[in-house]
Amino acid sequence: PFGATIDVNAKVIVQKNDQYAITTSLEGYIEEYYVRVGDAVKKGDKIACLRSVALSKLSIDYQSLKTQYTHFDKNFQSDKALYERGMLSRQEMTTKQIERDALLSQIKGIEVQLKGSNVNPSSLKNNGNSHYVYASASGRIGEILEPVGAFIKDEKVMATIINADAFYLQCFIPLKYSAQVQKGQKVLVKSNTPSVIYGQINRVLPSIDEATQRISALASLDKSSSLYLNQYVGATIYTQKDKNY
Repeated sequence: PFGATIDVNAKVIVQKNDQYAITTSLEGYIEEYYVRVGDAVKKGDKIACLRSVALSKLSIDYQSLKTQYTHFDKNFQSDKALYERGMLSRQEMTTKQIERDALLSQIKGIEVQLKGSNVNPSSLKNNGNSHYVYASASGRIGEILEPVGAFIKDEKVMATIINADAFYLQCFIPLKYSAQVQKGQKVLVKSNTPSVIYGQINRVLPSIDEATQRISALASLDKSSSLYLNQYVGATIYTQKDKNY
């Protein structure tokens, strides 16, 4: 250290409860991403496009059932008129009603599946087998875990969104300086950014890394818009809390 400071290596991290998974409820091949790591996104922003055989099948089934229902309902209305004129029995009319309702139930079932996957049933003709994945929360793209061209099963995490305001700096401190590091001390982040970023130590972890023989201290950051998750930086810890730096 120099004077009342300790220079250390550090890593930008985020707590697990400040990360949000981006998943898809329909399996398919990733065709395109609309974002990159570090991009700011809002909830509902388009993240990626998948080519989904499952969506294509749902679309075909849906359109087929809709066509069947349109024809069946037309005949049903004609049969209803005959029934009201006494030319069709109640049993025959009931049977047709059950068949009509069964078709409608199948259509509604597919609509529930589609809406649960953020697919508007009325847009299926335009979409074909294209399935769009949207941001589940606002923040910044933390990681893209699956590449373009990869096959994604439903509910598999393809990328993450992080709360950029919740970045922490994990400082790796040589054991010989452990007694000098305390909660509340200021930390200066040393990175290739034009802005000056300060933090404050709010926790010293009680364990030692066996391989490096260093302890870890977590510092909350005043601002972090120019930092990236898992980025390694230098840091200076000011050990005298009663002075301004």
